[in-house]
Amino acid sequence: EDEGVSSLLGLAACTASVLPAPACPQQQHLPTAEPCRLPLDEGDCQRYTLRWYYNQRVAECRPFVYSGCQGNLNRFDSREECELHCGAGRPVRETLRMVLC
Repeated sequence: EDEGVSSLLGLAACTASVLPAPACPQQQHLPTAEPCRLPLDEGDCQRYTLRWYYNQRVAECRPFVYSGCQGNLNRFDSREECELHCGAGRPVRETLRMVLC
């Protein structure tokens, strides 16, 4: 068993010394849409609960049945929370997320 571990460690050291490290830009900006811009997504489970989402087409918060898992961030516990975050007629801005290597 010790020989196997030694072989693996030797292989890892050899690989690390032979392969160059991948080049990485110092920073990269990726656009990230706010939750209010995301489409309705009920998710894929079966633990149904009432939630609210912002409908961009009609510029208002609307109820939907959330499945309990997955989905996206355009999901709020109440109409008030949805309106506070997305607001009727409030301009939805796009934010940038910085990714560092």
